Amino acid sequence: MKRKRAGSAQSKPTATHQPPNKQPMSEVPTVYLDCSDFSRLSDARRLTIDLRALRGELLALSHSGAAMFVFSMVHICEMSPLEASSADHASARADFLSDLCGRNALVSFDQLLLSEVERLAHLEPTPVHAITTDATWFPPTSGFISPARALEGFQLTLDAKLQAHGMNHAARRVMMRRAFKNGSLRLEMRQMLIREGLFGALDEVFEQYPMRPQDASVLWRYVMGLATCEAAEAAFLASLRDPRWMMRWFKGHHARLSPLVTWLREPSAALAERIAQVIMPAQRVLRSAQRPDVAQQLRSELLVRWDEMREQILVAVANAVRRISLPDSPDVTEARLVAARCPGLTAMVDSVMLAARDALGQHPRELTANDVRDAMHAVYAPYVSVFRADRYMAQHVRRATAGRGVIVASTLEELPMLLNHMGRSPARTA
Repeated sequence: MKRKRAGSAQSKPTATHQPPNKQPMSEVPTVYLDCSDFSRLSDARRLTIDLRALRGELLALSHSGAAMFVFSMVHICEMSPLEASSADHASARADFLSDLCGRNALVSFDQLLLSEVERLAHLEPTPVHAITTDATWFPPTSGFISPARALEGFQLTLDAKLQAHGMNHAARRVMMRRAFKNGSLRLEMRQMLIREGLFGALDEVFEQYPMRPQDASVLWRYVMGLATCEAAEAAFLASLRDPRWMMRWFKGHHARLSPLVTWLREPSAALAERIAQVIMPAQRVLRSAQRPDVAQQLRSELLVRWDEMREQILVAVANAVRRISLPDSPDVTEARLVAARCPGLTAMVDSVMLAARDALGQHPRELTANDVRDAMHAVYAPYVSVFRADRYMAQHVRRATAGRGVIVASTLEELPMLLNHMGRSPARTA
């Protein structure tokens, strides 16, 4: 099934955003923080006086409208607690993320890459609209079994059971309307559902989805035939758009593979797997070149051929992504077109390749899982004004996004001065 492009007419974005080199000069700078930044600024036990001051400065810039801080699906997935002991820290990070970013989010990792490659295949001149202001950080819901879809047909089952007890249509409607009190299911209705053997199945569905109490009540009303399917779907999405609630839900469901967790992980995991399949042969060559018995000549030859290898991998990754959404489209053959129309994909590949290239230097450094994770964040770098990365990856992301109009900051502490300077820039205040 063909995916919708982010920002297309079909996906109805609530806000648009041009990449920095295309955006109006009066637009406030957009800022993407490193995951470690959220951790440093939200851990109350480790907040020094300087960090508290820095946190206050960044919040002031955000709340005054002098800067727009944005978050992504990669942030949310990295913040999600993997064990109960880390749940409180995850909640603190999500609280700070929500205070700083509000509802300003980037489209999901997989959706951004698919949109870029579709733009490449169709030779579309317009850029991908990557930022939304309604916190839609998650993948498209098409094909996902939402709670409302999981409960389809339940109304008919419940109605048939009540009819079997001799209740006519009018009596059944009255009973449904009286099923709630102050937004909660009445005890009598709960007991009736238990007697009919329906409550367990319902409770199982509700447990699998992160719905805030006020949103869960809409889903209950849908079950009782008192709310539409559209209203139930909207309530579910409202919960997803609340990072605070998501972390609290993950706190009690970190070990459980729910439909939601599968839905969030699978698209990005599938893309990452395809990308890894493309890059792994090059990594094997690099590892072999690190062996003591391999002549320096081989390493030198690899460095000479580096640009050629980089172009081959860039094209191969673009085609790996293309086969997901446009399997019948012709192969991508030119790296220059990929670089021109897929800035996020190019930034990701180049960041990984530059980090891998360090394995051939005088002071070899093995490519780590953290480097690959950081490269996933780099997908978003061309779509913001300021991008934060650690000192090691910052140098590579900076080179990978040269000419894209983004400033790559290697320390968190430099942001206030940088953003204040950007706010005073004549070009931005004109």
